[in-house]
Amino acid sequence: MRWIIGDIHGMYRMLCALLEAVQQKDPLPQFYFVGDYVNRGPESKLVVDLLLSLKNARCVRGNHDEVFDLVLNNHSFAPHPEMNARLDAFLGFLQFGLDATLLSYGIDSEKIEQAAHRPSFKALDHLLESIPQEHRNFFQSLPTVIEESDLIIAHGKWDPEMLNDTYQIRYLAPDSPQRNLIIWGRYVENEIRKTKPWSRRMFFGHTPVSTYASFWTRDAHRPIIGPQIVLLDTGAALSAQGRLTAVCADDLSFIQIDRGGIVLSGKLQQ
Repeated sequence: MRWIIGDIHGMYRMLCALLEAVQQKDPLPQFYFVGDYVNRGPESKLVVDLLLSLKNARCVRGNHDEVFDLVLNNHSFAPHPEMNARLDAFLGFLQFGLDATLLSYGIDSEKIEQAAHRPSFKALDHLLESIPQEHRNFFQSLPTVIEESDLIIAHGKWDPEMLNDTYQIRYLAPDSPQRNLIIWGRYVENEIRKTKPWSRRMFFGHTPVSTYASFWTRDAHRPIIGPQIVLLDTGAALSAQGRLTAVCADDLSFIQIDRGGIVLSGKLQQ
């Protein structure tokens, strides 16, 4: 079966436990990841090592991966308008957990502070020397969408008024607003609830489901389903109550791991 996993953000131990829990239920799973593998959590390097080792996995680009790609490779798909240059991205995302990612690669905190105090391309290149080429290639090669005949996986947002046929998905021209939306966009609640002209269900991360408090009164860390849409960023790295979630695209069951390693499960019902 096909299992789609939400934003990991450096939470390696939760990821290991979740993969094990899924494999206990499904011995031959196909894994898909909605992006944001780095930042905030303490073990981003180990997360990337694990993703690279999986033979049955596909990954899309999240906004944090987009920023890390820009910092590492001076490459991006849709840079944030306020952080569209390499040094700006480095400085801007230190407040969103980039420092934790660099620490996970064995980079000294004092060197991070020095590079931030006197930023330059030379200082940044020197700071990042220990990051292996295989990891640099991973971030540079991340696609923005995964398409199958009955589903699409992306990170941020797809216009709820826009068709999601293959032609529309592939027509993400450099000047298209949808190009930025698919990495950085966030849904408001009425967009999740409304009927959409989408022929395929879409799965997203990016915006923590706790943002939409009125959807769930008992559990603010449960994935959300609406017409043709599933949101599964359940805040693994955001708080002690956060969870990492896998949703099965084939039967809409889900499995979650909390920080204590406790397994929760259920089924999504619209």
